[in-house]
Amino acid sequence: MISLALSLALTLAAAPAAAHRVAVIVGSNSPVEGRASLRYAHEDAKALADVLITNGGFARGDVHVLLDPKPDQVVSALSAARGSVSGAGHDTLLFYYSGHADEGSLYPGGERLPLDQLRTELNADAFSVRIGIIDACRGGSWTQAKGLSPAAPFSVGLNGLTSEGTALLASSSGLEDAHETNALGGSFFTHHLIAGLRGAADSSGDGQITLSEAFAYANRFTVRDTASRSAMTQHPSFDVKLRGRQDLVLTSIGSEATQLLVAQTEGPLEVVQLSTGITVVEGLPGEQVLRLALPPGPYLVRRVAQGGVRSREVLVKEGEATRVDESALLLIGAESLPGKGLTPELRRRHLITGAIGYAPVDTFVKPVTFDVAWTWLIARNFGWQVLHAAVAGPISSHIIEQLERDFGVLPTAFLVPKMSFDSGFVWSPELIRSSASVLSAQLFVAAAIVGFGDLRPFGVDRFSPALSLGGSMSWMFTNPFDASFDVGAVLSVRDSIAALSGSSGSFYHLVTASLGVQFALGEPK
Repeated sequence: MISLALSLALTLAAAPAAAHRVAVIVGSNSPVEGRASLRYAHEDAKALADVLITNGGFARGDVHVLLDPKPDQVVSALSAARGSVSGAGHDTLLFYYSGHADEGSLYPGGERLPLDQLRTELNADAFSVRIGIIDACRGGSWTQAKGLSPAAPFSVGLNGLTSEGTALLASSSGLEDAHETNALGGSFFTHHLIAGLRGAADSSGDGQITLSEAFAYANRFTVRDTASRSAMTQHPSFDVKLRGRQDLVLTSIGSEATQLLVAQTEGPLEVVQLSTGITVVEGLPGEQVLRLALPPGPYLVRRVAQGGVRSREVLVKEGEATRVDESALLLIGAESLPGKGLTPELRRRHLITGAIGYAPVDTFVKPVTFDVAWTWLIARNFGWQVLHAAVAGPISSHIIEQLERDFGVLPTAFLVPKMSFDSGFVWSPELIRSSASVLSAQLFVAAAIVGFGDLRPFGVDRFSPALSLGGSMSWMFTNPFDASFDVGAVLSVRDSIAALSGSSGSFYHLVTASLGVQFALGEPK
């Protein structure tokens, strides 16, 4: 067992259930010599304090959050905590530290606090139960490696409980690093511990989250995340000695609390806080109802699996219980997971468009156009417009008659565009997405040919090369039953710049605007 575990193995007298709970919570981002600053120790500390106040039975005035404190401030806070209780043996102290550490010291504010001194402060008899949670950090690579120096590992589990009233949770076994990450906005261990305390760890479904439930949940997801993202898997440690009880309730989710009820039939489901984009809770697989104490605000409940991504947005309101069932999640996309070591296959997302347009050729000639297009999206936002074809409708007979009457010309005296074909690149950024629809833009550049003919209804006299530029907006409606087929509306504007050799002007601009319907087939974005 590392020396920190030894320092917190405090022998306590038997005591009844705690009546007064006090927490001293330390978050220190400050660097120490040879180690970089941490990024999320403050956020970890404040998030833990919040869940203890809202669901842990800790009064706000009894939760002392210290950010980058000096060692003497930590000692003073622990001394004040002892003085705030009666010492009659009915009280609980929770001490939490996130920051740099080594085998003999913590480093709040970047300065050394010997574990021997900390042990002296924690060794008083004022509290019947003491809980130590240590998420100790050292600077590192992109995960900002957090770790205790190697020493003997903690013993894990609840076997061999004695007459002592202590509980120690640590973010690693002492043999490996711990980690924090941008994806969670905090450390893996503390993030998952807090999620468990908010209700995700309630395996019994009784609305009470015990110490062992919270640890088991945090352990499972910490091991999973660090195994997939770092060279060394992180194994949290748990050492408990509580006389006369098999467990200790840390938080509870009352019926009156602001909460989200997630009815899961298969799972696992995830809950994403939309204001931050962070996954705040992950459920375990299997049928269960998660009762989660979450801050009010918008969330996204989703299930990610090989068959696709299903989700639903939900608004958690102050003082209300909001429920969402897994069966109510909408299929919004498919997840493409290429085989290990293989080049990802090209996506098979096709857009088929039919539209009616308007082409103001000149003052007199303004034909209606009929457009069809086939676009193949080979990446999330890029693709190939395989073919776009536009055919101009016939010029009305009264226009021809007016030209003959006013200008004395025959229909063959005018050349007008009759049709165009083009093929080229498409960029299709997604602008707005909801559970029911998607608004996207398409910008394209293509090589084209334009066919010109006279004012007679049929016939093309020549084809000229052209460059086609344009853009469109599409509003696609999500199909809740089949993500491989969507339908929507599209508005397009296109300019085909044709080279007319031998004419008075070297270039001819054919501008068309069209409105139509678009079908999306295949793998969704």
